[in-house]
Amino acid sequence: MKLISFFVSVLLHLFFILLFILIIKPINAPIKSKPVYTVSLITIPKQKPKPLKPKETKPQKKQVVKLKKTKKKIVRKAIPKPKPKPKPKPKPKYKPDIEKKIKLLKERERIENIKEKLLREKIKALREHVLTQQAAEKAYRQKLAENYVSIIQSIIYSNWGVEKSIIQNRVFITKVDIKLDYSGNLVKLKVVRSSGSAYFDGTVIDAIKSSEPFPKPPKEILTSGMVEFVITFDSREKE
Repeated sequence: MKLISFFVSVLLHLFFILLFILIIKPINAPIKSKPVYTVSLITIPKQKPKPLKPKETKPQKKQVVKLKKTKKKIVRKAIPKPKPKPKPKPKPKYKPDIEKKIKLLKERERIENIKEKLLREKIKALREHVLTQQAAEKAYRQKLAENYVSIIQSIIYSNWGVEKSIIQNRVFITKVDIKLDYSGNLVKLKVVRSSGSAYFDGTVIDAIKSSEPFPKPPKEILTSGMVEFVITFDSREKE
């Protein structure tokens, strides 16, 4: 048995030695050298390019542009300083014309007194059978209207001003149609007869407008809530 094992081990050793030789042999094999080539460079002489013939072209006319020399004046504009914003003016407080109100109240009182006086005259005429009911009522309204227009005319005349140096000694007459509502406000103003002088007519119109509001007209003289009448303005009345 010992001999058999000895031979087996020897064979195994020999097998491994052969295998080792076979593996190492290709590694130690000589490397074949690659062929080496030598190259020699040849210099080629440079050739000068042939000059190209210029194409025949027609001579062009030279354009001469004359430039005008202009002197520019440099003007330096002064930059204006910003103006300060004006302060808003305070709104004027409403001041009622006390004198005008007092005068208006007085005129209303005057109209009421005239109205009472005319009523008494109307009652007296009816009692004495001087006038009929219809005639007495008509006379009462007519007198009341005349007195009211007379008061309005006096108010306007108090506000009417005429320069004597302009009209001199000439006579100017202007007739104006006036219509008032039930509160005494001016509704219509029309010159029905001009004096021929724009100045004189203008003074009349200004006087009427500055006299507003007028005292309330009595209800008895109203027609559809209005009263209308004509006032004559004569320059001789201002002498």
